[in-house]
Amino acid sequence: MAVKEAGVWLALLAVLAPPSMAADPPAPGPGSRFRGKYRNRCKQDLLSGELRDAREAGLDWLARHQDEDGSWSAGRFQRHCGDDPCGGPGAEEHRVGVTGLALLAFLAAGHSADEGAYQSVVERGLLALVRGQNPESGCLSSKQQSAAFLYHHAIAAQALVEGYGLSDRPDLKQPAQRAVDLIGRARNPGAGWRYEYPPSGSSDTSMTGWMIAALRAADDFGLEVDPGAYRDALAFLDEMTATDTWRTGYIDQGGYSARTAETAEQWPSGRTEAMTATALLCRLNCGQSASACPALEGGARLIAALPPRPPHPPRPPHPPRPPHKDPASGGIDYYYWYHATLALHWLGGRRYEEWWPLLRETLLGGQIREGHAQGSWDPALEPWGAAGGRVYSTALLTLCLSVEQRYDRSLAARLIHLAGKATGATGRTTSVSEPLDRLLAEYDRSRGSKDRLQKVRNKLDRLAHRADDQDRAVALLYSAYASAEAGELDAEHDPRSAASQFTRATRALQQVMESGSAVEIEGETCVRLAARLRLELHRNCVEIYRRRLETEDSYGAFDFKNDTGYHQRGIELCEQFLEESD
Repeated sequence: MAVKEAGVWLALLAVLAPPSMAADPPAPGPGSRFRGKYRNRCKQDLLSGELRDAREAGLDWLARHQDEDGSWSAGRFQRHCGDDPCGGPGAEEHRVGVTGLALLAFLAAGHSADEGAYQSVVERGLLALVRGQNPESGCLSSKQQSAAFLYHHAIAAQALVEGYGLSDRPDLKQPAQRAVDLIGRARNPGAGWRYEYPPSGSSDTSMTGWMIAALRAADDFGLEVDPGAYRDALAFLDEMTATDTWRTGYIDQGGYSARTAETAEQWPSGRTEAMTATALLCRLNCGQSASACPALEGGARLIAALPPRPPHPPRPPHPPRPPHKDPASGGIDYYYWYHATLALHWLGGRRYEEWWPLLRETLLGGQIREGHAQGSWDPALEPWGAAGGRVYSTALLTLCLSVEQRYDRSLAARLIHLAGKATGATGRTTSVSEPLDRLLAEYDRSRGSKDRLQKVRNKLDRLAHRADDQDRAVALLYSAYASAEAGELDAEHDPRSAASQFTRATRALQQVMESGSAVEIEGETCVRLAARLRLELHRNCVEIYRRRLETEDSYGAFDFKNDTGYHQRGIELCEQFLEESD
């Protein structure tokens, strides 16, 4: 058998897809379908009732306003409205950027260039980006189109990369890689990005956040990315973040978000934490974790203190009032809501659980429910709507509605996500013996059941003891996945058991590291892959123990303190190993 992706990329699809897909999973292509942290996109039942209807209404509005060439017009979309114009045009210079946002909305909902009800919409949109790409620079926009051409490029590049990665379309790989290469060249050395290319030395948090999002997607799907980009972006964010408040500024440390002269009075920058939210999402995309980065915890507190508010009076029929008429709203800022929702969802926990119902009610109450504008959101209610128009507002808020489906935040998915770069987007080619092949198939069938996962893990461990070098490495990696997923199933109701499962996973990965195995998976040794996955598990356990120390009795706290020491040492060992093996 050819083992797919050093983990369970195809297994995730087979187990979690609807029955029709599980019975006959598609063969992997260049980026091939919804796997790893993207696996939820093939689960159409994650949204139900009003949320699903609202998301589908948003996609329907976007599809009805797509131009014939496949792009979306920020300023002239009303020509699709007939005698019932929607209103809310933006500036036409933002065509490439809103095309990228619209495509991301469809991709987040599980549609791609070769599957889904909106397959044709996605395919035509991606091809429109490719046709507009400069063949020499790789830029998807141009200075002639807009002074913000790099901003548009960043958003469109993420859409093109996801379009490649989630479709069986090898023809999209080269355009996607060219778009990513330009992002690398546009980076300010040791810092982030701004609007200039070639780079001028000036960076801002907003541009840096969009660029890193595109690079993260490229990394996920096996495209070439300079890892120094993450290091430089984090250094820049550290400069922009005030450690006394944990607020991240736009271009100055601890400052507020950007506003134009026309919007500053109606939407004061002090009523949003847009840049802090962007910085949090960027840090997460760069690989930082809450246990190791106080800026994540501090920034999340700021966001939680400034949530969206449900419309008043209750819906329907009234949309949210502008913030200057509703002081309790904290300000209406779609950009802020988008980045904050993604960041809090990734972090999980109480803050997201409190944030999401407020956002849900606000979005459902503000969506237009009649006429040709049905399914869209009014861009005039927020500070950037005059620029992006109704396509911008509708794409961004439709993306917000898809947050539960867009990315899987579980630990098992994060491990597979980390393995993605090592395994590439094409699936790995390491062959295994027939006995291990049967156990991997059994693992596929065991997902979602703690008991079955533990049984197959024990079988994998026994096989690893008598297997050759190649089978041993693969069996131990799968054993670690099984333990991690079993722990994930325990995490909510039994943190102590979850931590025990995670610890067992680290020991399996430790065995891979100690084996010195020369087996490679798409260019990376199993030893190095195991070190990266083990590092993530150790960090996760430290975070569990940090939270439990506040509630356990003295005996339990003593146990947790001892275990925390083990995981702290593991973090140091893995970080040292990875640094020395670079």
